[in-house]
Amino acid sequence: EIGKIHEAILEVPLEVFVHGALCVSYSGQCYVSQSCFGRSANRGECAQFCRLAFDLVDADGKVIVRNKHLLSLKDLNQSEELEQLLDAGASSLKIEGRMKKPEYAALTAYLYRKYTDLYLTGGREHYHVDQADLEQLMDLYNRGGFTDGYFYRHNGQEMMSVKRPNHSGLNIGQGRINRRGEMEIQPMKDLGAGDVLELPDGQSVKLDKAV
Repeated sequence: EIGKIHEAILEVPLEVFVHGALCVSYSGQCYVSQSCFGRSANRGECAQFCRLAFDLVDADGKVIVRNKHLLSLKDLNQSEELEQLLDAGASSLKIEGRMKKPEYAALTAYLYRKYTDLYLTGGREHYHVDQADLEQLMDLYNRGGFTDGYFYRHNGQEMMSVKRPNHSGLNIGQGRINRRGEMEIQPMKDLGAGDVLELPDGQSVKLDKAV
């Protein structure tokens, strides 16, 4: 569809949203925030209703799912599909940033610039996103992983982040409880002072030194 629009109106530059939070509705068309809280998504005041927890109840009143984030979508990440968007005619790449930390805006913009340049200079044959860069994007912010959104599907469960609506971090390894009742963790990645480990039971531990 982007390619067809580009071919029909070559003189109009096309902007495509490539990275960040997705709206469970079509962006700007969700009226729940306005209806429930008097805050219009069309005016940049969305109350993030879709990030709340819900129960799913059938017509007979039976609870099918309880207290899950049933409307929360994973964040979009199009870094590995960037060459297809550029081929289709995208001339501007939009990245979420208005309510993100400066380091999020800086690194996402840097990486998309890096891979745009890689494609423009080397073409599809040499286009490849490094795993380390993907992990950096995950470490910045992800909701249980990323999704390619509506680019290749109408909808699907793989787009959803029902367990939690916020940052999930990176999986750094598995642990066990030793005979002294202490938790031992074998990290797959280097950990630094100030890193926070979240345990399966929801507790968190802040490291005071590098591991």
